[in-house]
Amino acid sequence: MGSRTPAQGGAILDTTTEDRLRQREPLQRLRLGLYSYLLLWAATLLGIRTGLLQADTPHWLLFGAALLVTLLLALQSRYCPGRDPSTLAFPHLAVATALVSALMYYANEVRDMMMFCYFIIMTFGLFTLRLRQLILLAALILCCAGLLDALEWQRQADNKALLPTLAQLSLLIGGLAWFIYIGAHLRLFRRRERQQQLRLAAQQQHLEATNQRLRDALEALEQMAIRDPLTGIYNRRYFMERLHQEVARCQRHPRPLHLAMLDLDHFKRINDQYGHPAGDRVLEQVAEILGSLLRRTDLLARYGGEEFALLLVDLSDSGARQVLARLQQRLADPAVQAILPQPVTFSAGVAAWRPNDSAEQLIERADQALYAAKHAGRDRVASADD
Repeated sequence: MGSRTPAQGGAILDTTTEDRLRQREPLQRLRLGLYSYLLLWAATLLGIRTGLLQADTPHWLLFGAALLVTLLLALQSRYCPGRDPSTLAFPHLAVATALVSALMYYANEVRDMMMFCYFIIMTFGLFTLRLRQLILLAALILCCAGLLDALEWQRQADNKALLPTLAQLSLLIGGLAWFIYIGAHLRLFRRRERQQQLRLAAQQQHLEATNQRLRDALEALEQMAIRDPLTGIYNRRYFMERLHQEVARCQRHPRPLHLAMLDLDHFKRINDQYGHPAGDRVLEQVAEILGSLLRRTDLLARYGGEEFALLLVDLSDSGARQVLARLQQRLADPAVQAILPQPVTFSAGVAAWRPNDSAEQLIERADQALYAAKHAGRDRVASADD
């Protein structure tokens, strides 16, 4: 997918859509020019019939050449979509200038009135050309007008008055200068608008980045609030919240729920013999091993010290015992014991939820089963229902 860029009104446009719109713009402009040529051709035919234009006006040649150039520009725009639209607009307006100048050469009484066609061409250039191209277009119009006056003086040197010609030429120069002045200010406004859009886009990106950092920070704070800082598993506070939720859910819709309390055997020896840093590493490794063997729906938390709490959902009594037996077998694996300072085992007490049991009652029964497992020799699982 293309990147996204800000548009007016706060809307966001995909860059591929924006490029597609930019490619359509020169084609639409050329289509407008085609319609203008056809309308001007019809007016030319009417002028020839009414005598406003000379009967020998080569309209077929003039408009045929203009339409051919328009077709070539359309093909170039179609197969070279990456070009700047202004590079296609300038030759189109230059051809229009040459066409209007040729028609003015064959005009009779309406030649002075047709001078306003130059201003219409400049109006199109005002919104499509760059400032340098607009100046070149004005210079081209002025050259064409000067050439027409020169040809007119050559044909009617005796009957041509100098003052009206100079006045007309001065009016044309003033009008062209006005268009250039307006074009310069228009491009200045567009540049400022573009800079403002870029600033708004930069501010929007900055705000999005800031919001993302805030979301990441909030997520990190949330994880810090529910995770044990040493082992990375859930802490006791979050475990109690989930336990109350699961008990409440079972009270509404009864289903199997087991709570197991696990305590590492003789963990104090590890701290005394190897130091507390070694004991912390053992807790980290045991938590990682136990968590890797559980289902996504199971919940493992550090209940306190070397004691862990395990919440098993939708498992039978035998299924809960099998989970705990699998955890014991994994800890007894020689490959696991090799990375620990000394062999580590755990005692566990498991209790199944009973109707009308509260979370505290379930914890109390699991604790009693844990004490029973320890008194029976450790490294075993005791059930509160036995």
